[in-house]
Amino acid sequence: EEEEEEEEEEGECSARRCLQPVADQISWVQCDGCQEWYHLVCVGLSKDAAERMDSYICVSCLPAPPPPSAPPPRPHKQPMQQHQQKGPAMPLAGAARTHPLPQASNSASSSGRGILTA
Repeated sequence: EEEEEEEEEEGECSARRCLQPVADQISWVQCDGCQEWYHLVCVGLSKDAAERMDSYICVSCLPAPPPPSAPPPRPHKQPMQQHQQKGPAMPLAGAARTHPLPQASNSASSSGRGILTA
């Protein structure tokens, strides 16, 4: 009869992957959804965190996340149109620039701050 009481007190952790903790005192938490019992360590809770909680819901009882929404349809690429340029050609975004570096003015070099002014 004592063995039955010990087995009832020890119980079985309902975690999918029970870590089977071994200690003099093992803390448990009961799910408010399914009423199953879990070792705190198996559900990633500390004793302090569990004591601060008003209720606990296990991962099996949590509502399933909504399915990901379908990505918006891709816009159809339209063929590039030929445009006549007026005036000099403009460099493309990100194109290398061939401008010389600005020269330091006397005031910048005398300040010693390493700031260049053009």
